[in-house]
Amino acid sequence: MSTEERSELTSCMALMASGDIGAFFRFRDQWGFRVAGVVKSMARSMGRGDAIADPDELDGLVTDACLILRDRAGGWSPEGALPWTWARPAIWAEVYQFVGHRQVELLDEITTVGDRKHQVQAQSSDDVDDLATGHTDVQLVLAAISATGSERDQQVFLEYRLQTGLGDPSPSNTVAEAMQLSPANVRQISKRFVAKLSSVLDQPQYAGVRSAAIFAC
Repeated sequence: MSTEERSELTSCMALMASGDIGAFFRFRDQWGFRVAGVVKSMARSMGRGDAIADPDELDGLVTDACLILRDRAGGWSPEGALPWTWARPAIWAEVYQFVGHRQVELLDEITTVGDRKHQVQAQSSDDVDDLATGHTDVQLVLAAISATGSERDQQVFLEYRLQTGLGDPSPSNTVAEAMQLSPANVRQISKRFVAKLSSVLDQPQYAGVRSAAIFAC
């Protein structure tokens, strides 16, 4: 991307962040093809290229992805990754929800307690926070994570594990792009986080969730 294009993109993102309605349509017209490339790649990696074969369906999904970028424009930094790379986890969740290629039970990604199963789907760390309401075991899992490491490491660990559960073929790349880290760094942070968790999970209140799938090495 040229310096001029980058400057234009930065201006457009700033206008969207300020609530300029026209800026969204400008962004969609000028950068929609970039977002489309990301969307198509994600759908194909999920084995659902057929779900976006219809041009109208693809166009609608690209618009939805652009709306995600508009809603998050205020948090984007011009010095960081490109918007569609920076917001990749959120776009991935949108594509995943659209193609619906597999069901991800909360049990598989968050916790295994006895023979009980929570028939609830989790698609991002934001969804997990919402799903914790009414699920004591999930609350305990999140409490254990919150008691370990830095906020950045907590986010890396949780996003990495959730992206893995969503079927992302390269979860470390997805999280790395979003958080401006290297894929190797993401994997190492996750590995070290699990090691640090052991002392937290030794505490009596976490006895019921020590076998949670999300804590497995």
